[in-house]
Amino acid sequence: MSGFNLTFFEENEDAEEESGSESADEGPPEKSQKTAKKVYVQQFRHQWLEDTEFKDWLVRPRPGENACSCKLCNKSVSCRKTALRRHTQSAQHKRALSEIAAGQRQGNLVECLQRQNEITTYKETTEARMCSFLAQHNLPLSLINNLMSLFKSVAPKNGKEVEILKGIHLSSTRCTNIIRQGVGLYFQMELVEILRKSKSYFSIIPDETTDVSTEKQLGICVVYFDESDMKIVTRFLTWYLS
Repeated sequence: MSGFNLTFFEENEDAEEESGSESADEGPPEKSQKTAKKVYVQQFRHQWLEDTEFKDWLVRPRPGENACSCKLCNKSVSCRKTALRRHTQSAQHKRALSEIAAGQRQGNLVECLQRQNEITTYKETTEARMCSFLAQHNLPLSLINNLMSLFKSVAPKNGKEVEILKGIHLSSTRCTNIIRQGVGLYFQMELVEILRKSKSYFSIIPDETTDVSTEKQLGICVVYFDESDMKIVTRFLTWYLS
């Protein structure tokens, strides 16, 4: 009985050794290799800064970062166009836009009031200076309409005319020369041309006078019929010194 048991125990050990040797020959089980899926990271596109939908608030990412930001909300936004559009529809972004619009309207109103105050001040100052000019030089107040019309006609209309006006300097001597040799000569030639072309007669009226320095002066006027206005006109032609 004991011999039988010993034999059976030895046979079990042999079977275990054979199974162990077979498993050792086969080696460890192979692991299943799984391929890792690549995740696409959207890069920032500079064309978004020119897009009318984003250019007013979009800020490009800093070096080493993948998220852009909104300068109105001070908030980071993912670099995806869908995320950018979703941010434009967010309540926070709309509230920031409305606050900026309200501030701009208030700023425009302040600027408008400032311009209006500047215009009012310039107008009142000009009126005061015009009236003071007449009073200072003892001129009749009836000249104010003509003087104001003259001032409006020569008022500068751009920066270039302002610079030109600053460079104009007149004195009594220069003013006399301008009237005699400039304006006076022009109207004298104009009158002579009218008399040459006129089909009617004209009359010459000379008048001589002597001033306090005993210097004789001769002034000549002409009387003619103005065909354009259909009336008789008397105009100064020229004057001479003896």
